[in-house]
Amino acid sequence: MSQTQAAFTAVHLPPSISSSNTRIVRYPPILRLPVELTLTTFRYCSSDIKARLGLSHTCRHWMAIVLRTSGLWTDIRIRINHPAESRQFGNLISLLEIQLERAAGMPLDVVWKSDQISAFDPRLMNLLRRKGPFSQWRTLQMRFQFPAFNPDDVVLFHSGDAFSNLESIVIFSSVRSSIVEVLNRTTTSKL
Repeated sequence: MSQTQAAFTAVHLPPSISSSNTRIVRYPPILRLPVELTLTTFRYCSSDIKARLGLSHTCRHWMAIVLRTSGLWTDIRIRINHPAESRQFGNLISLLEIQLERAAGMPLDVVWKSDQISAFDPRLMNLLRRKGPFSQWRTLQMRFQFPAFNPDDVVLFHSGDAFSNLESIVIFSSVRSSIVEVLNRTTTSKL
């Protein structure tokens, strides 16, 4: 065997481990990466909350990293694109609450899509006001396509809802002018 082959096959163990028959715990190389590199890898994964939860359920090491890094939880996706059943809507509220708690006051990038009026359910709006106030929103993308929607039928935003840190807003299709008026009134001049 050449010296090069020997260098790759020889494993140097501490004397206490190599001289006994104790069980050797070997960590996979992925768990030996520096936390910064692991986080960089995580940022390339989907920002969907279910993907983040999947990362946190892989192993204890990854769970610790994901739960300690509030920046991984700042991409908020609110999608209500089917008839909202009570249970499904309750799951959306629960997942959103977890995500807003883990974002820990960081600026939020929000994508909000819906084709039904239940997008403005009071439970959802109250949660957003409490856990992820509109003043934390850095970017907002809204895509609402409501058939026969009358904005007077539902409270969208209150006069106290301030989008003071909003840097970017994109609004698609049939959003009524009342939503735009509230956003114009409560955002800063940097838009």
